[in-house]
Amino acid sequence: MHIVVDDLSALDSNQIATILAAAVEKSGASVVFCGKQAADTNAGSTGPGVAEKMGAGCVTMVSELTGDSSGFMALRPSSSGMERVSVSAPCVIAFEKWALNFVAPTSRAL
Repeated sequence: MHIVVDDLSALDSNQIATILAAAVEKSGASVVFCGKQAADTNAGSTGPGVAEKMGAGCVTMVSELTGDSSGFMALRPSSSGMERVSVSAPCVIAFEKWALNFVAPTSRAL
């Protein structure tokens, strides 16, 4: 799915969350993966905002995620160390940037 907005700067975070949640619902997806925060505002409101609009659970600051038929187990930092949080669909999982260790292939590997 591709979403086109003529002037993204004219929208606030609530309006963006509304647009994204509508797109998710239209797609039929019940699980959304996103980053922790937007690069421009660093607000961290997209994941929780989309979840709220969808009436879904939300786990933020996720560093590790496992899943099975009953749902997901997320690992995230807390004030006392790391905590495990369980969530089932529908849900939004917002990952920490450092949790995503994508490695671009070298030209030799291609």
